[in-house]
Amino acid sequence: MANVEYMVYDANVTPPQARVVEAGDRVSVHASSYTFIQDTPNALWSIQHNLGTKELAIDTFLSTGERIFATADWASATVNHIDIIFANPKAGTAIVRAI
Repeated sequence: MANVEYMVYDANVTPPQARVVEAGDRVSVHASSYTFIQDTPNALWSIQHNLGTKELAIDTFLSTGERIFATADWASATVNHIDIIFANPKAGTAIVRAI
């Protein structure tokens, strides 16, 4: 089995935070996902995913296809929305999965 890393939004801690899920962690991944595209560079990616949960796995990629690792903060999470905040404006894609 290949090693896979996901950024997981953990709503069960205070304050809520993201963590990297490493190989061997037990995470159930549902079929529900949403792909968000940020065409113009922005430090705030406001994502209306409508997945019905705060427990999310989020992969982020620059518009060049390069994966973004642990360079963002998460804020304003509800069961259907999350904001990803970067230190610098970025254009790219976020794949949001319900877990």
